[in-house]
Parts: sequence; C-alpha cells; structure tokens
Amino acid sequence: PPHPAMNLLRSLQAFDGKQTGVLEQISSTLRRDPRTVAELLKAAEHDDARLQVAATWILKRWVEEGEPAVQERAPQLAHALTHAADWQSQLHLLQALALLQIPQPAVPPLTRALAPLITHTNRFLRAWSLSVYARIAEDHEPLREKVLKLLENAEHDDAAAVRARVRQIRKRIRWA
Repeated sequence: PPHPAMNLLRSLQAFDGKQTGVLEQISSTLRRDPRTVAELLKAAEHDDARLQVAATWILKRWVEEGEPAVQERAPQLAHALTHAADWQSQLHLLQALALLQIPQPAVPPLTRALAPLITHTNRFLRAWSLSVYARIAEDHEPLREKVLKLLENAEHDDAAAVRARVRQIRKRIRWA
C-alpha cells in the first residue's frame, strides 16, 4: 500500500486555519517515521500559509510528545523557521525548537532567524524566540551573555506574555 505521507498535503488542506480537531485526527493517523517527518517539513515550507500552519502544528505536537523522528530534525525545523511566512507557523516552530537540543551547525542560521523575531510586533513570537535563544545557550555557553542581555531587555517589554516567559526561563535555567 502507498505510504500515508503521500496524501499528506491533501489531508492538511482539510484544516480551516482554526479548528485543530482535524489536525489531531490527521496526526493520529500518520506514521511517525522519517518519511512522514520529511513530508511535514516540506509542507512547513509550502507556499500556502494554511498548510504551513497545519504541518508545523503537527510537528510541534510530535516534539511535545517526544517523538524521536522529529526530535533529531532540529536543523530542519530551524530551516523551516527561516521560510515560515505565517506568524502561527513561526510560533509552532519556536515552541518546538524551545524543547530540542540544537546541534552546533544549526546554531548560526537559527540565531540569524531569531534576530528579527526578538523585536517582532507579535508578542508571542518575541516571547518564544527568547525561549529558543535560552535553549540554545544551555548547550552553547558563548551565547549566554547575549541571552542574559536579551532577557534583561525583555523584562521591560510592554507585553505581559513576554515578561512571563522571561520569568519562566529564569526559573528553568540556573545561569539565567
């Protein structure tokens, strides 16, 4: 039988941009293997923002559930972040990346992708980009000084969501 990932784009098109129930259903029927993850990553960079949002929602869910097939794809998730056009896709990718170990080769492109998000008009993107920066700095000490400055600045952010995220990061990370 054909691999279920072959019909992935068609399935993701059922997402209306709001109701995640259909995404939960799709997620539960997909094979959790490298091929499906590759197809989801391709969809995460699709021209259709709705497909991006749907694919990144599923990828984020799988990261949260500890799915190894996604956890080892942090560099590809970081790459998808540089191509994500929709703020919801960016948010899903940030939320997933905040939970993953980022291998050294992926750090420079990821920090470049994070730079504009730190000052983005969307408060959730600002908040979660801080989390990803802090996650990277856990394993890559040279970034810690920069992250401490970012956290300090973010403590004065107008948005409560950003200030709350700073408190959570400081609680979670000894050096922050």
